[in-house]
Amino acid sequence: RMEQPTLSSATNPLIDALVLQHLQKRFPQSAECLQRELASRDAAAAAPPPTNRHALLMLLAPPGDETPLWATAYAEVRDWVDGALDTEGARYKPELSRLLWPLFAYTYLELLRAGAREQAGGFFASFHADHALMRRDELNQLSQVSSAEQVDASEFARRLLTSRYEVRLSAFSRALLLGFVAERRLQLTLRMLNERIKLALPETLAPSDGGGPAAVALEDDVHGGA
Repeated sequence: RMEQPTLSSATNPLIDALVLQHLQKRFPQSAECLQRELASRDAAAAAPPPTNRHALLMLLAPPGDETPLWATAYAEVRDWVDGALDTEGARYKPELSRLLWPLFAYTYLELLRAGAREQAGGFFASFHADHALMRRDELNQLSQVSSAEQVDASEFARRLLTSRYEVRLSAFSRALLLGFVAERRLQLTLRMLNERIKLALPETLAPSDGGGPAAVALEDDVHGGA
């Protein structure tokens, strides 16, 4: 039987407890998986904490202003998925990559809703190429929305914001994700996962072409309700 990969650097006991508590409430199967991983992990092999750009921006941002945090939160998750997963955990990259499109789209729309048009434009310019191959039509629709007023007027944007985007992740991929988000203190990402994205276990979804609802056109990606 193939060994489960280790959680890359989530060695803070408080973070482990918080993630486990969250999983036990919402995703019991993921909690069991994480408990097994924590039980087998060598606590003495803790890696030094990485520099946390997101936490630094939180300290520098004016009170109540979250706009500088949205782009860096997306960038942290993107960089982790693209290259920061360890060798064993890399086999979960295709699953975790499914999160990047909804995180990108919601981040862009949140920046526009906050009135940060310049930051939204810079964010789109910096990261849209990540999705150009697989999401060309959706990107085209998203690029036509460039202000808070257009967010309200766009059927595409309204449908995305009033529904939860469904992404299928295995229990261990979910544990990896939540461990990383907690470790890096990506509060906006956690909020987006709770409010905008529905994480579904593969076995809970009907058989399909292997990609699930999150792999087809956006019209089929978005499902209402929690």
